[in-house]
Amino acid sequence: MSKERYFAITVPVFQHYLYRISTIAARTDAAAQLDYRVTTGMFSAGQNLMTAQGFVPRILTPLCGHRFAPLPDGPATSDLLIARGTLLQNDLSRITPAQFAEADQKEITHDAGNATLRQSAETFVTLYGMPNFFFHLVAGYSALRAAGVPLSKGDFDGFHSYPTGFSFDDTRD
Repeated sequence: MSKERYFAITVPVFQHYLYRISTIAARTDAAAQLDYRVTTGMFSAGQNLMTAQGFVPRILTPLCGHRFAPLPDGPATSDLLIARGTLLQNDLSRITPAQFAEADQKEITHDAGNATLRQSAETFVTLYGMPNFFFHLVAGYSALRAAGVPLSKGDFDGFHSYPTGFSFDDTRD
């Protein structure tokens, strides 16, 4: 994969969806919403969104060598999620395709839960990193929806638009 391709499938995607996380976080109006869990044994909505944010440096640092500013930690709040997103956006704005020049020659060893994996850069980014970023983003979004935050698919992806009060319960494919 070329350095331009590594850049294209990571940096602009992260920039877009980090903005979506900040937008979603701004829509929460109570700490209980960010503390909400879809089921026991899962991260809360806020922890899932923070984990998604944490995947940005976790994916990009081994691929392009960029050193990210430390992210503030603590209980998930709207303000904390937005602040973390701003820091990450600032870092992302300084990454160039040239920084991925040697990515394709790298083998990345990392932990996935209790497993230690050794993956090519392409496998790491396409089959591990990006899917995990989106897993935690979707889990956080879903928990917030279940907690009563009025979010739509448009809030998630920034593209869809539906009229106020629209529900898929009222439609059929």
